[in-house]
Amino acid sequence: MAVNRLEIALLQLYKLAVFIRGDYDGRQDDDVQKMTIFDQCSRAFGDCQAASQTGLEQLSSIHIQVASFQTDEIEQLKRDIQGALEQTRMEMDANQHQTERNQQDVEVWARQQQEAADALQRAQDERENTGNQLPEGFSFLGGFVFGDVEGNIRKIEQETRRLHNAQEQWLKAHNSLIEVMNRQNELNVRRVALEQLAQQVPTLQVTTDGLNKGLAALLGGFVDLKERATKLLLLIDEMKNRAAVTMRQAYKKTMFAEGVLTLCRMALIDGRVCDEVETITLEISGGYSGQSVPESVSQLLTEVGQAVRETAQKFITG
Repeated sequence: MAVNRLEIALLQLYKLAVFIRGDYDGRQDDDVQKMTIFDQCSRAFGDCQAASQTGLEQLSSIHIQVASFQTDEIEQLKRDIQGALEQTRMEMDANQHQTERNQQDVEVWARQQQEAADALQRAQDERENTGNQLPEGFSFLGGFVFGDVEGNIRKIEQETRRLHNAQEQWLKAHNSLIEVMNRQNELNVRRVALEQLAQQVPTLQVTTDGLNKGLAALLGGFVDLKERATKLLLLIDEMKNRAAVTMRQAYKKTMFAEGVLTLCRMALIDGRVCDEVETITLEISGGYSGQSVPESVSQLLTEVGQAVRETAQKFITG
């Protein structure tokens, strides 16, 4: 899960590489787009850091339990996992029903919005038609005509309120839908984790010692992942802050490229991110087409390329 988040973060980082493509130093800067990309990168790396922290905590908890297991405790663990799975599945079923209800609410209020908007448009058209049908120089002294106009105004006000209410209700329904969808994702993550743990329990019964060693190694990997993820988040935030407070003339394309490539090199924790890193390096290199690549950037491109090959090879050979 944490590696998947890292892949997503690198896809966001790719946007920054695209942003500085070409003669970045010579063109007018788009601060809004730049900071938007930085914000997206920061959030993505933050999600990666949070996922690695969560994974580390969960794995640490599992490792502590497994380290103290005895045969009778494993049986109790199997019962606990099964109970947690059943509870999680029940919650997922209930949450799915709630999702469907919220989806229906969203659709209902979307239709209500459209109906209110159509009704408001008709009322406005009627007001315009009434005005156009009055003779030139006509004054609103006729009670009947005045009543029509006044009624039409009330109709417009009524439909306006109706539209605003529908919009507010749609927003509430939409927010509720997002909440239950997020909850469903959380439950699904829990379910997958429990199912994976359940699959490991039989092995624990005969290979507790070996599993302890394996978990210890995996735990070390998560520690490294968390440390890397924390450094990645700090680095992207540092780049963001420097880009925000530094004059354009002082924060040039070279600094962006160096920062992006440094992030890429640091992100090479797992072979699954090699494709994303290679895509970014190709964009950085291609972004200097027709220009001289600074020595510092060229060196980083070489280093990252070598690191990609080494990481990919380790991933293949295990």
